[in-house]
Amino acid sequence: MKNKNWIKIIHIAKTKVNMSDLNYREMLNGLGLTSAKDITSKKQFDKIMEAFQKLGFKYERPRGIKNKYESKAYYYWCELYKKGAVKDKSYKAFKAYQIRMEHNEIGKLKEEDQVHFLEAIKKWYLRVKKEEDKGGNSWWFSKFCW
Repeated sequence: MKNKNWIKIIHIAKTKVNMSDLNYREMLNGLGLTSAKDITSKKQFDKIMEAFQKLGFKYERPRGIKNKYESKAYYYWCELYKKGAVKDKSYKAFKAYQIRMEHNEIGKLKEEDQVHFLEAIKKWYLRVKKEEDKGGNSWWFSKFCW
C-alpha cells in the first residue's frame, strides 16, 4: 500500500542532505523509479531511505509522540536546539518543558490547550529566528534560552 508520508519524508531527506534535483533523479532512476510517487512498496521506500542514510540523513521520531500538536511542537523544539536556544534536544527535556509550561503533558490537555502550547513554542522559535536574522544575539537571547 502506498503511503503519502513516504513522499514527504523522502523530500525532507533530499533537502536535509542538500541533494540537487539532478542527483535525486539519478538516484531514483538507479532504483528503477522516475518519481517518488512511483513507490508501491515498503521495500522500495526502505531502499531510498537507505541511500539517504548513507548520505547522512537521520529520520527519528520519538516513540512517545502520539498527536499532531506534540509532533509539531517537538519539531520546533529541535529547531530551537539547532539555533542554540535550547541546550538539550532530547524528548525527555521537551517533556519536562511541557510539564513546566502547561503543568501536564500535552497529550493529556484539551485540544485548545494543546494548540496554545504549540503556538507558544512556535512564537519562541520565530523570535529566535528573527533575532538570528538581525545578525546577532541580544541580551535576552543569552539570558532566557532554556
